Amino acid sequence: MKIITMISVNITAFILALLTLTAIKATALGVSEQLLYELKTFSGKVIKLDKNKITHLVFIDLWRSYEGQGDEKMIATLPDKFLQQSQQIWLQPEINVTKAQLTEFQQYFPQIKPLVLDEKFRLMRELKIWQSPFHVLISGNEQVFSGDAQALLTFIAKEYSVDINAARSANYNEDVGGVPAELLAAEEIAGKIKTISNQVKEYKPLVGDLAPTFSAKTLTGKQET
Repeated sequence: MKIITMISVNITAFILALLTLTAIKATALGVSEQLLYELKTFSGKVIKLDKNKITHLVFIDLWRSYEGQGDEKMIATLPDKFLQQSQQIWLQPEINVTKAQLTEFQQYFPQIKPLVLDEKFRLMRELKIWQSPFHVLISGNEQVFSGDAQALLTFIAKEYSVDINAARSANYNEDVGGVPAELLAAEEIAGKIKTISNQVKEYKPLVGDLAPTFSAKTLTGKQET
């Protein structure tokens, strides 16, 4: 009788544990799905996801992109088969960046769209991502890949049986001696900034001078004086 009771208790405990794990998994997937389908661009436009396509989340650092160290060109040269079956969503973590800077960034990188500001690192924390650039592939509710650019290329080569050597070297432009095209753009921007700086007349404050009145926008877009 005791043996039967112990078996019954163990089975009950096992079923409860299984149900708990299922509930936790369902909740986690539900949160991820909710976050995905609530995504908006940094300017507030709702992003409509195609459920029949793989969602390719590209976590970026726009300052690295300015320096030519982003994954933009690599993604553009991925196999057509993958690009046709996927949808890229670009995400900038909410750190050291303003919406005004994101607007300016898109002027130099118009191909990076839709662009999302990951406020409070919601998706990064949800997907346990601690670096950028970084890539996550989601098919339906299932995360099928998570890793950096090299890992992504290896995954795509295996899944789609393609040669990804062109994509590996895509960050380099042979016409300019192997210098990354994005780096050339960044150098051009830096040159413009230097020119403007040289045109600004220096002013040395004197003892007793009052501080000038100025205003600026906070990271949330609020004007402060």
